Amino acid sequence: MEIDFFSIGDTQLDTVMVLDPQEVDVRCKLNNVECTMNLDYAGKVPVRELHEMVAGNAANAAVTGARLNGGAGFWTMLGDDEIADRQIKFLKDQGVDTTFVKKTPNAQSNQSTVISVSGERTILVFHADRQYVLPANLPKAKWVYLTSMAKGSEDIFDDLAKYIDETGAKLAYQPGTYQLRMGADRAKEILNRTDFIVMNKQEAQLYGQNDDEEISHLLDALKALGPKIVVITDGKNGSYATDGTKKWYLGIRPEIPRIESTGAGDAFSSAFAVSLLEGKSIPEAMRRGTFNAEGVIQKFGPQAGILTKEQMEIEVQGNPDLQPKEI
Repeated sequence: MEIDFFSIGDTQLDTVMVLDPQEVDVRCKLNNVECTMNLDYAGKVPVRELHEMVAGNAANAAVTGARLNGGAGFWTMLGDDEIADRQIKFLKDQGVDTTFVKKTPNAQSNQSTVISVSGERTILVFHADRQYVLPANLPKAKWVYLTSMAKGSEDIFDDLAKYIDETGAKLAYQPGTYQLRMGADRAKEILNRTDFIVMNKQEAQLYGQNDDEEISHLLDALKALGPKIVVITDGKNGSYATDGTKKWYLGIRPEIPRIESTGAGDAFSSAFAVSLLEGKSIPEAMRRGTFNAEGVIQKFGPQAGILTKEQMEIEVQGNPDLQPKEI
């Protein structure tokens, strides 16, 4: 068995609660980037809209792979409940190969509550305990997309490194919260085999233990850890990339309506990886990642706006002026 795009990571059920801005006290520092959201303690806050959906960085990436490339598989460890049944059905309906999607006996499902205000979101995450063991019979993949997993996921790193060496698969790495906090030292075997790593600006500062505000310096710091290509996203400011020789920047289109941003980073990163899989250049991968992220922010949830291959080509052909610039 061989597959083009194989996603590895956790899956969860997201409950998205949309609040009216007047119900929330948002305070930002002078840079207008570091902000906090304050709710009435011990109070009741009205919820304007409620949405429930299958989610998780790895699941989002698998759906992108299925829609843009058509050849996507997934390894994830689910709970042992009705939520898991819904997750499996959803993934199958999206065209994802679920051969390696497994229930964990007597385990809870991962769940998140997403608080959405004015197009931005704060996520409360519950990760159930898992004993991660990488299956010995994984299919040969052209690209592996490794992303968010909980404590204990580092136990698969050595086996994954061995798999990469034996199969020649390319590796995309989008560290999740625990993997970021774990730091780069524990992930050396993975980083040395990473063809493409991606995170946002704040995550890059955390991962590199570097408070530098200059993204060019953060790109260099991540590149020094071993990955061949480094991408840093910066929300509404756009994205940056380097291959160690050149650096690029691509902004976003301010006219694109921003309904809800959950999964926008996943959409960018996974479309970037699929573009590399298909032999596209780094600047073209940035364009396609941006179009996919724009699709996601125009709808609720992380997958409703993920583009199909046909929709992506319409965006690519219809927006020739949206091009990264070398910096």
